Amino acid sequence: MLRREETICAPATSHGGAIAVIRISGPDALPILGRIFFPTDKNADILSRKGYSVLHGEIRDKDEVIDEVLVSLFRAPHSYTGEDSAEISCHGSSYIVSRILDL
Repeated sequence: MLRREETICAPATSHGGAIAVIRISGPDALPILGRIFFPTDKNADILSRKGYSVLHGEIRDKDEVIDEVLVSLFRAPHSYTGEDSAEISCHGSSYIVSRILDL
């Protein structure tokens, strides 16, 4: 059973496509995303961004760029899960997906 205070992250698409979507949802979804996602627009702040926004940028592990991505933001209660959530659209490589999930 899912507890509301948990933040979860999981693939939202099946393995093997050219593009993958990773969904992160829960109370810490956006702060966690803010630590690994670096928007192209340096003035974009995902913590204060409105829902139904899409941002372009990079997922990074420290100084290493993992992938160039699009991030779709959704705000509670008007999201797929009813919580603050985001979907990371990345390249479908199993290596890239697993690295993003690890972060």
